[in-house]
Amino acid sequence: MHFKFYIYLLVASTLLSCSGGKKVSNKPSSTNYVTNLQPNYSVSIMANNLSESFTKNDEVLFLMYREDPSPATPYPILLKTILFSTENNKIKYNCNIENIVGNQRLIMVLIELDSKKNLAQIEPIVRINYKTLINAFNNPKSNEIETFLGDDDLLSIKAIGFKDLMKLDGVINVKGTKLMDAYDYSIKIQKILNN
Repeated sequence: MHFKFYIYLLVASTLLSCSGGKKVSNKPSSTNYVTNLQPNYSVSIMANNLSESFTKNDEVLFLMYREDPSPATPYPILLKTILFSTENNKIKYNCNIENIVGNQRLIMVLIELDSKKNLAQIEPIVRINYKTLINAFNNPKSNEIETFLGDDDLLSIKAIGFKDLMKLDGVINVKGTKLMDAYDYSIKIQKILNN
């Protein structure tokens, strides 16, 4: 079991070394996570209400995966660290959501960073344990999330069928309260139309 974890961690750190886990500015990016395929979808994230009421800055991770039956871990589509502020409350990325079969599920994760951990440290934990995190997130009495994420706040983790998401016009709203700080984000996935 430990051997598999170290292999996953090695693969994840190798893949993430391209981005180095660095903070991403709030400028549009047209890069794809692993492949060099032409982007076919845009992902817009808007902070309607920042959860950090004192600093008015939210540093969040946005992770999006395609759930595959094999291997057991989902395929990364978009992995970003974003710094939202009252001046910069919207970001847009282009990505390639390839090989979606039927109503195959996308997993979307939004984490507010409160610790000194970065994308390269948190992402493999989420990817390997996403099913457990979904169950713990849907059970408010569970303290299992803290076991995996420590001081970082899991604002949302959703697994939704791609066709179901498109029926919602590609929009996911993330609202709630963590330790008396309200947060409100909108995530929109749209097909990029060819000119």
